[in-house]
Amino acid sequence: MRKITDRKYILILFWTCWFVYFSTYIGRQNFAAVIAEMESQGFIDKTYAGLVTTCQFLAYGFGQFLSGFLSDRYNPKWIMITGLFISSVINLLMGFLKSAFPMPYLWAINGLALSLTWCPIVRMLTDYLKGKELLRANVNMATCSVTGTFVVYVMCCAVIRTFDFRTVFFIASATLLSAILIWIFGLKAVISHAEECGAEEIINSDKPLRSSTGKFLAIAQGTGFMFIILASAMHCALKDGVTTWIPSYFKDNFNMGIDKATLLTAVLPIVNLPGVYFGEYINRKIFKNEMASSTALFIISSIAAVLLYFTGSVNAIISTVLLCIFSMSMYGVNIITISLVPLKFVKYGKAATATGILNASAYIGGAFASYIFGFAAQNKGWNFTLLTWVMMALAGCLFSAVTIIKWKRFIKG
Repeated sequence: MRKITDRKYILILFWTCWFVYFSTYIGRQNFAAVIAEMESQGFIDKTYAGLVTTCQFLAYGFGQFLSGFLSDRYNPKWIMITGLFISSVINLLMGFLKSAFPMPYLWAINGLALSLTWCPIVRMLTDYLKGKELLRANVNMATCSVTGTFVVYVMCCAVIRTFDFRTVFFIASATLLSAILIWIFGLKAVISHAEECGAEEIINSDKPLRSSTGKFLAIAQGTGFMFIILASAMHCALKDGVTTWIPSYFKDNFNMGIDKATLLTAVLPIVNLPGVYFGEYINRKIFKNEMASSTALFIISSIAAVLLYFTGSVNAIISTVLLCIFSMSMYGVNIITISLVPLKFVKYGKAATATGILNASAYIGGAFASYIFGFAAQNKGWNFTLLTWVMMALAGCLFSAVTIIKWKRFIKG
């Protein structure tokens, strides 16, 4: 595979991948952003809304397994187009619903479709970039989730002031269609340049090429990968599961208006962005071990969760600060588990498979958490719900810590 070295085309590849993945957040975080509005209109209740998000997360998670294997073996261009187009159609249909009943089914299809988007991006980046450019691109790709979450909550806040919540789904559908065009033309420019001017990669004859699933499992067995999977599940349960319910949390605990609660939730992505780079920084400069870095960040989130449990209903400002610390640390874990850990499998030709498995476990964890949090908030109250956040953060800390030594051996080998 020829690697691109021209800065212009490196940027074209990065920004093509960035916008496409950014668009997927508009197409799947939009539901969570309008839950409070739909609930206030009597269109849906917390438990059913939790079921909808759970169906999406489950489908997205299970789809990641398939996406990772497909992306390591087939043309990622068409895998991406398929996912974006289906998601665009589903978002369009969501906007026309008169009842919440079909939402779990449609949103599950949406999750399955969007599961086809991240692994093709990893495959494209690892195929055409190398060294520091590859590392920089992977780290900077994590800003998609931060920016996408921020934009979708601000957009939803503005839309529901003037239009019906259904308009949010129409906007998402149009955004996803535009992403298809950007993906097609962006990749066309990059691939053409790589074929004409790209630097030929020097292949080490001892380097394993893309291989079977069995080969990947044999490689991963000595890394403590199962515990990394569990840590990934805990981080997404807290990163996305908590974000889903924050507008309802502020509305219920501090009697905020829905637009203000939604807008306040948009503050989180602003602090999550430094969390992305903080996670990469402590791993590169301090721990030099992804799982040690993950453990440290889970400890920070655990402390914030405990403080939130004891002070969560006292003051909205205190709650916001603690939620920012909590969320920022989880975005640090996200860059580590979803972006940095899979890079260690590039030399085996299995980066997309690794990221597919870790992404799958992450969103399966988020699926169950989203439903549990919604059910707990409606039936047990927010104090009990906050306690579940504390327990999950501590569990993530434990799962990360037990694999530090094995992971160190793997990355040194």
